[in-house]
Amino acid sequence: MRFKLMQSLVDELGVSDHQTVRSVSLSLDWISDRLDHFTPFDAADKYCPSRTKPFIELAIMFAVYAAATGDTASPVAGSAGQLFQAASKRDDYVDWALRFPAELVNYAELCAAVHELGGDAGELRRRIQSAVDAGAPYQIERLPHRLLELRAALDWAGIVHSLPSAGDICAQSILGKPLSAPLLSHSTIYAITHVILFGSRFGLMQDGLTEWLRSPPVRSLLGDLLVVTSQAQNWDLLGELLLCWDCLGFEHNIVTVAGWASFREAFCADGSVLPSPAKGTDGKMKLGDAQMGEASDFDWVYHTTLVAVLAGTVRLYRSRLDASTSSCLPQNDRRPAR
Repeated sequence: MRFKLMQSLVDELGVSDHQTVRSVSLSLDWISDRLDHFTPFDAADKYCPSRTKPFIELAIMFAVYAAATGDTASPVAGSAGQLFQAASKRDDYVDWALRFPAELVNYAELCAAVHELGGDAGELRRRIQSAVDAGAPYQIERLPHRLLELRAALDWAGIVHSLPSAGDICAQSILGKPLSAPLLSHSTIYAITHVILFGSRFGLMQDGLTEWLRSPPVRSLLGDLLVVTSQAQNWDLLGELLLCWDCLGFEHNIVTVAGWASFREAFCADGSVLPSPAKGTDGKMKLGDAQMGEASDFDWVYHTTLVAVLAGTVRLYRSRLDASTSSCLPQNDRRPAR
């Protein structure tokens, strides 16, 4: 069903990338079958803060997916929308928006997801606005890429605030400094991807994109990082970097083609996506090991699976925009096919 949905979207958009369509569809199937694993409530139906991370990352993924594809009515989008809507109306969950300033960004991202999926985010938006008006954003110190995430989330949720501009925050981030790809730690590379992802709202805000993010030095750095992470078989980071490439609208080249080929090695038959090769240093299989339960498998693969859906969705979205732009150009001005 979901493969047919994605295929119809691609046929309508005139994009020829059936491999990406199929991989996104399979990963959506995997996510749909495990929505209960993403809930922030435990077996006793009580809010469990330790379960917030996968829930909010799922919300971000579906917010981007719905905005890029327009799909709010398919079974998986509808089920996800109901999950987010139900959580947004529970006092035991949303009351934390004011009491814990560090969690404000999560509620703003949830609000954006509810809105993008066609739900009613009015009450949640009111609570977030009250927290912002009370000064919640300024009660903790945030690294630049985290501050940028908060700014992007509040903007997406329609919250009025007085945070610095996205351009000013980007300039203060790690990406505003001269960088050498081989010297960067994994945590630094994640910070770089977050600057790009939230600075561009996952490629959905091209008009408001800080211009230097699309500069040759940034493009060169991303290319080098694609090589580094591909060689290391760090598929989670590789997926985020491929996503960043399309968020910035760079044309694909031999490096990104090879990067996608490497990333597709991480895809399992059931639609889940491995963050790294399935064998550990001891040579034993990680995924599906008899001593590991379903929850352990889920915790290991869910993030990279969400990244894969994001990367594939934004790739198709960018292809649509490029095809639309090309069709409006005179024949002599059209770019060659990628």
